Amino acid sequence: MLFAPQMDQTQNDVLTVTIDENSPFAFLLKEIPQPPKVLRIQGRTEAFGLLDRLPYYGFAVVGTRTPQPRSLLQIRTRLRELKKSSIASSVVVVSGLALGVDACAHEEALALDFPTIAVLGFGFDIFYPRENNMLRKRIVESGGLLITEYEDDEQALPGYFIQRNRIIAGLSHATWIVEAGFKSGALNTATWARDHERKCFATPCFPGDPAFAGNEVLLSNHGKPTLPLFTAEDLGQAWLDLHSAAHPKTKKKPAPLRNAETEPVELLRYQVALLTSQQGGAAVPGLFDWSLGLGWSPFCFYAALQKAIESGLIQDRNGILVG
Repeated sequence: MLFAPQMDQTQNDVLTVTIDENSPFAFLLKEIPQPPKVLRIQGRTEAFGLLDRLPYYGFAVVGTRTPQPRSLLQIRTRLRELKKSSIASSVVVVSGLALGVDACAHEEALALDFPTIAVLGFGFDIFYPRENNMLRKRIVESGGLLITEYEDDEQALPGYFIQRNRIIAGLSHATWIVEAGFKSGALNTATWARDHERKCFATPCFPGDPAFAGNEVLLSNHGKPTLPLFTAEDLGQAWLDLHSAAHPKTKKKPAPLRNAETEPVELLRYQVALLTSQQGGAAVPGLFDWSLGLGWSPFCFYAALQKAIESGLIQDRNGILVG
């Protein structure tokens, strides 16, 4: 554990922790647009380490409460593809514990051993919707977290779910709108994501399909672009793009690379070549840990990685880097 939480309650090793501006995880509040004064977080002790991955590896999966079967299939297929990618060991699936798309995203995350976080639009003493009570329990028992900005007894009110959406977008580095009608609440989440320079994806659709009218609006809006998500490979490439520069909400300029044209890139190429000969390739999270051991900054690593790929020194083969 990186911090000693202030526990409000303990039940069967499940903690409810309040994070405020004085917490080691206060950076989460700063990342959220129109940030709440506190976040209340519930889960088992070991699960609080997930907070260190947010918002850098949060992947929000949201959509309608009444999805088409094809949309549920999309969720299962894309997450299974993502499980095989180079970023799989770091991704945290974030959603809102609603019926439909949210529930399917949490369920598939549990099935694939992705950690998952549910952001609630009510307090922890309220169980809504009741159909997801068991799912909520399984999220906590599997090492996931529940997050809310509301006091324990705060009821589920319609306006709270709209407010909840900004937290989902703020804790995630990328947001995927799976299926959204013209007036879907998921469009609100997309607005938060795009307005605050997060990557936003939407499932491509046939023009005029009413079930995907919201997706069509997002994909046709060129002012604040939304990317089509055909396969998890689309997401993986965007993830590299997200990390190849300073975090969008960070005001500091990144530190320049030492011998930017040679040293990190050549060392990275050598390491990938070594791992290619030993095990057939390298995954990004493993390379990232290796670079931290050398004293590189995260920016140094991702800038070197992008340059090595663009120059052809390293090749990306379905999420595995070879050289």
